[in-house]
Amino acid sequence: MGCPSQIPGWFPVAVVFLLILGTGFAYIDAICHVTHGVLRQWEVSWFLVLLCLTVTSLLRTMLTAPGQPPASPPAIASVSTLPGRPSGIVCIDGKMNGAPRYCRKCKQWKPDRSHHCVECGRCALRMDHHCTFVGNCIGLRNHKYFLLFLLWSALTAAWISKSLLLTLNFSEITQRRLPIRIYIELVGSVIVGSAVAIVLGAFSAMQFWFMFQGYTTIDFMEKKGTKRFGKPYVNYYNVDFATNFLQVFGIASSSSSFSCLTLPIRWLLPVHPTIPTDGIVFPLSQRYLEDHPCAVGTRDRSRAES
Repeated sequence: MGCPSQIPGWFPVAVVFLLILGTGFAYIDAICHVTHGVLRQWEVSWFLVLLCLTVTSLLRTMLTAPGQPPASPPAIASVSTLPGRPSGIVCIDGKMNGAPRYCRKCKQWKPDRSHHCVECGRCALRMDHHCTFVGNCIGLRNHKYFLLFLLWSALTAAWISKSLLLTLNFSEITQRRLPIRIYIELVGSVIVGSAVAIVLGAFSAMQFWFMFQGYTTIDFMEKKGTKRFGKPYVNYYNVDFATNFLQVFGIASSSSSFSCLTLPIRWLLPVHPTIPTDGIVFPLSQRYLEDHPCAVGTRDRSRAES
């Protein structure tokens, strides 16, 4: 569920919905007055598909909690071993004495990459940021939905601009006697569609770049270029493009051929992803093992015991 519990907190969310619905109504009303037959069906049908994906992604971003840390750290023996992750290592971003971080407001421990959100009043697993315009924290459980919302919003806005700028014959339209509101809707849809496509397209590119580099927005804004314990910050969570992508968009739910074949389709749809992490333990890059030789021994001893 979303974070804001007061009406003012939902005002930006209401603005987003009004912008989507208002622009959508203006576009459909305008396109139905200036196109005919197959062209009208083609333009409106694809727009409705994109609009449905956008709204569904937005709702899932708003209504899906990012995930909260457990009340206490898991026992070392219960920590699942992930590819590239030394067994027995629970906390990477802990204190200098190796102890995990502690949230004084929630009065509980904070796993790696978890942060306390002031607006929500709670800690969020692998928190990316708090988004005022969706009324929720973006974290482990809804990060995929947020990225899809950005992607489909940009594509929907681009489709509106494409339809009205490239498909229509404006010289013919100006000669027809159309209601004044149609001309207003045409101009307004082009302006809003172009502006949203450019802004959200650039923001989507930045967010996807963060994901492929293994960063959250908080990681990049607060840690990149800084020093930790006197050493330059190294993003040990940047394993590789594929692993970083699967950490957000999910893996196949089973080893069946059907699950593997439909996985790329599931990546594009706002459906629940099978995330290969619990938000407490994450895969680490080879750089971590190089910088912490003792971790290799820990991993090797664990394998030998098993």
